Amino acid sequence: MSSAKPPTPDPGGPIPPGARSATLPLALGLAHRLAQRREHVELQGTVIHRSRDLTLAATAAAAAIAALLGLIAPPLGLLGVALVLMSGYRDLEGGSGWVRRMLVLKDLGHNVIVWRSLRTLPAAAPQTYKRRPPRPPHRSLDSGPILILLAPSDGDPDRPDLLRAVLKTIGLIAFILAGLGIVWGATLALWATGLFIFIGTVAWSRHLTRPPSRAPASHIEDVLTVIDATQKTPPKHLALSFVFMEGLSGHADAVEIFLRNYAPMLPRDTARILVLTPGTGPIAVIEKEGWLRRRAADPLIVNTTPVKLDAYAVTPAARALRVGHPAATVRGDLSDTQRILDIIARLDHAAAEGQW
Repeated sequence: MSSAKPPTPDPGGPIPPGARSATLPLALGLAHRLAQRREHVELQGTVIHRSRDLTLAATAAAAAIAALLGLIAPPLGLLGVALVLMSGYRDLEGGSGWVRRMLVLKDLGHNVIVWRSLRTLPAAAPQTYKRRPPRPPHRSLDSGPILILLAPSDGDPDRPDLLRAVLKTIGLIAFILAGLGIVWGATLALWATGLFIFIGTVAWSRHLTRPPSRAPASHIEDVLTVIDATQKTPPKHLALSFVFMEGLSGHADAVEIFLRNYAPMLPRDTARILVLTPGTGPIAVIEKEGWLRRRAADPLIVNTTPVKLDAYAVTPAARALRVGHPAATVRGDLSDTQRILDIIARLDHAAAEGQW
């Protein structure tokens, strides 16, 4: 009898059959491909919300309960409606509302991190330190200029969704009706409750029938080309690193997890975040983040990108800005490697002139 073992699948080869239900093989495959390029790679586990529809459904359900509570106890109902509205507003602007933080339907994700300019431990370091995982670039610990490029690794980022926009508009009307109904009449409150139930039902059905993609992003090859190019001609004044993140098409939870976990190595006054988002047309920088409260993106990145885009959107850069890091998102054809390299070169020149 033959005792030969079955061949081990190539981590950098075809997509495993269970890739859409388990993203770890995809992350390991990407990490393996980067390691073959002689990059230092680290895999970071995350807990994320992939689906915005699930957040919308949970917010609508909580608002319906608050509206019904207002018919029995108006002060508590008004307080509940106000708290749910604040939670929804925070989610809408790229934060994390309390309703979403209470959701247990989270998903596991992975960040694939490419560190450059490794910090080597002293020869006299105790044995316990040698067992620790490798640290990020030494220049980050010396407060030198750092540029982190983020890119989604699973599926394509959210495109404009007309139905979701309509549901959000109906939700705002329902909040107004709930407040007026609790104060002046039960009929309006009941109408608001019906609208909330309708929004929650539609959003939940979309979450079940159209789950977020867990397949690899189509633009990974473009970002790998940028990584190869920066490896051949690295910036002279920047500590440059790349991070592939899952869940950027949802609420970008992985961005905050990454920045908070590596806060000692990524000081807010020296580490800038540049988000690469695929799209159509030339690469352009989004000048402001948010729908209602528009927050300016990092002016240094905006000024070093020739094409500007004044779009009403919330990108992963909004999450980085909330954490306190200068950040901006560029959107466009990521196969235009030279345009991305030009932006990096301009930022490197700005760092050399002390503008960082």
